[in-house]
Amino acid sequence: MAENRKKDEKKDKAIFPLADRLFGEEGDVSIRTLIQALPNGGSHRDVGRSLQRWKDQRIEFRLARKGFALEEHQKIDLRLMLIWKRATQKIRAEFDSKIEKLDSQRRYAFELRNEALALADGHLAVAGQMSVQIVTLRKELRAEKLLQRRRSEEFWDRVVLEIAGLMVPNEWKTPKEMLVDLDEGLRREARFHVEPLTEATIRKKILMREDHEKLFEAEPRAEGDPPVKRFRLRPDAKGRVKAA
Repeated sequence: MAENRKKDEKKDKAIFPLADRLFGEEGDVSIRTLIQALPNGGSHRDVGRSLQRWKDQRIEFRLARKGFALEEHQKIDLRLMLIWKRATQKIRAEFDSKIEKLDSQRRYAFELRNEALALADGHLAVAGQMSVQIVTLRKELRAEKLLQRRRSEEFWDRVVLEIAGLMVPNEWKTPKEMLVDLDEGLRREARFHVEPLTEATIRKKILMREDHEKLFEAEPRAEGDPPVKRFRLRPDAKGRVKAA
């Protein structure tokens, strides 16, 4: 193994400079042109192996094969670096803001902030590594989506509690009637969430969440009847709405 490696290194020392020169002059390198350029020629097998090792080590050659110049590659590196830094700063700012607002969850928020700072410091330490930057950006985007999902859940909790607060005992209402009663402020806020504020969404939110089923009961229906159309408050629902 060691002897073969030494032989390969010796061949590479002779072939690599020629490959560099041919690539600089012609923009491409092949086994044929290398054999012609070697003083004593060479076999296709030996020259081909050395050429493959040369290609593996020369980023300029790989970029040229893909239609990129080295300068373009460096510009892409810089642009991705800027995008990554902006995304990191945005997420850090949102985390810090959340820590300040959620005083009741201070311990949890403090741990979250430490994790965010540690993550950001780690990113800065490996800023020059392209692959790590891309992986990091994907993690941060997932964190952003998780934060958006939590905000959406909190919003729909408020919508359902608002509906419950507007209803009176033993009053049956359709989701359409519930939608009409909602505050205009909630309607405006709904525009910033993925799911639209419609009667279909209200029906889904009431049926899918266990906490909401404790507030409402669906109108009884026999087998074969259409889907649930009306809901009313459960007998003990008003107390739970006030507690919330």
